[in-house]
Amino acid sequence: MVYCGDDREAKAAAYGLFVIIALGESIVAIGVSASSVERDAKLAGAVAVAFAGVATLWWAYFDFVAPAVERALKRAGDTARAKLARDVFTFCHYPIVAGIILFAVAAKKTVAHPDEALSGAGRFALGAGIALYLLGFVLARYRSIRRIAWERVLGAAAAVLVVLLLDAVAAAVVMMAAVALLALALAVEAARLRELRASIRAG
Repeated sequence: MVYCGDDREAKAAAYGLFVIIALGESIVAIGVSASSVERDAKLAGAVAVAFAGVATLWWAYFDFVAPAVERALKRAGDTARAKLARDVFTFCHYPIVAGIILFAVAAKKTVAHPDEALSGAGRFALGAGIALYLLGFVLARYRSIRRIAWERVLGAAAAVLVVLLLDAVAAAVVMMAAVALLALALAVEAARLRELRASIRAG
């Protein structure tokens, strides 16, 4: 995942595709886990929550961040652009991809046993997965424009906190709470930056 070359739009699209593939693998993991479990309302609810989580991860990347990074690259000089692309598409994407993988692990465990408490490994995968995913964007934004995405920082902290506090709660409920907090953080960010978001997406 090391950036090389000057075609910023092609590189951005390539890394976006890589994230789509990772999210797609998460969906596959959910489906495989669901195929080996008795089909009932609990399973349906767990699958719905897991799919909602994947959709929210997609929203976090493609609704605002991807076009914002493209604009930052477009505005940078040639030398600065190469360094910025290297940092954003390499170092900042490592936690993003790691977060997707960990979330997939948590989703698989949740779907397999939706009405049981997540194991320590499952809770770690859920909390750390969402936190790493969001912090990757925090690093990318700070590297691009020297501003901190506070909503995503708080969303990461909230995800870790919820898995620590709800250690004896059913897996599906814990995942639903974590995904809801993630969606809330993104919604607050979208509302606060609505004019900038609209400008970037229009451009």
